[in-house]
Amino acid sequence: MVIEEHEDSALYVNVTNGLYAVTARLGYDAFFELIDADSPEGEVLYITGGQSMKIPSRQLNSPDAAVAAVRHYLITGSIDMGTNAWEAQ
Repeated sequence: MVIEEHEDSALYVNVTNGLYAVTARLGYDAFFELIDADSPEGEVLYITGGQSMKIPSRQLNSPDAAVAAVRHYLITGSIDMGTNAWEAQ
């Protein structure tokens, strides 16, 4: 789901089995993934856009972390690099 899209930025949220993947696009080719720094290493099978794929488990977040990231984006139009951990793609 696209949360909000501006001319050169957007925030995308996908949820599967209660785990949230949050991606931010800031500019034409700058993409960032919200990560859970406390997540165990490895990959998990995740469904996005109707397709199964393996993604790093650190890219799956709790509902609270996803909501906080969405709230910050809607208020500021950007991501919170200080509070949340974001990883450049």
